[in-house]
Amino acid sequence: MSEKGRGYFISLEGISGCGKSTLAKKWLVPFFTGLGIESVHNAEPTSANAFGIAIRMAIERQTFGAEHIQNLKREIVHLLGKIDSFDGSEALSRYLRHLAYIPKKLERHESLSELDRQFLFLADGAMDILGTIIPKLESGVFVIQDRFHLSGAAYGSAKGELTPREIYDWRLVLLRQKHIVPDITFFIDVAPETACKRLNASGKTIDLYEGLESLRRVRTQYEEAIQVVNAFEKEKSNIVRVNGENSLESVCEEVKRALLERGFLQ
Repeated sequence: MSEKGRGYFISLEGISGCGKSTLAKKWLVPFFTGLGIESVHNAEPTSANAFGIAIRMAIERQTFGAEHIQNLKREIVHLLGKIDSFDGSEALSRYLRHLAYIPKKLERHESLSELDRQFLFLADGAMDILGTIIPKLESGVFVIQDRFHLSGAAYGSAKGELTPREIYDWRLVLLRQKHIVPDITFFIDVAPETACKRLNASGKTIDLYEGLESLRRVRTQYEEAIQVVNAFEKEKSNIVRVNGENSLESVCEEVKRALLERGFLQ
C-alpha cells in the first residue's frame, strides 16, 4: 500500500490472447491475497453499465434491441451527472453531443463508426474510474486492471480512422481532473500469430478486433500508444514490457520481480 494508505493501481495491457486476464485472475489477485493485501480484478470494457454492454454488443456484431438503446440513453444521463457536464469545455460539449447521437443511429440501424465505438469506450471507462477504480483505491484496495489507457489508444487507432493521440486527447477532455494513470503498467508483448492461436484454442467468440490482421495492426499501434502516453505522462507513465511468449510461470516471475524492484511489495 502507498504511504498515504491508497491502494496501488496496476494495469495489464496487450493484444487479445496475450495472457493478461489469466495473469490477473489466476496469479496476481491470489498472490496479493496471500500477502494479506486486498485486491480486485477489474476489466474494461465493463459489464457494469450500458456503455460497456453496448461496446461488447457492437464488437461482437450483435443486434441492438429497443431495451438496449433505452438503457444506453439512461446511462448517458447518468454520465452527465457524474462528470459535472455543465462545467466543461467546448470540446467536452462536442463529445457529449456526439455520444447522445449514438442511440439515434442505433434506432435507425446504422453502423457505428470507429469514433462512435471509441466514445462508448471512453464513457464506459469514465464510469468505471468514478464508480469503481477511484473508490477502491481510496479504500486501500489494490486494483488489478485488465485494459486501461493504452488499450483504447491502440485498438481505437488500428483501423486508421483515428490516431492514438486523438483518442488520448478525448480521454483527457472527458475525464479532466479525474484523469488517472496506473502506478505501474505491464505491457504483455506477444506476436499476433501466437495470440491468434490462443484465441482460437480458447473457443471464445472472435470479435471485431481479434482476427489475425486486426491483431497485427493493434500490436503496431500499441507501440505508438506507448510513445503518446510516455510523452504526455512523463515520469508517471511507468510502463514495463514483459515477454508474453514465455510460460505463465515465467511471466509471473518477471512481473513479481518488477513489483519488488519498484517498491510495490514491502
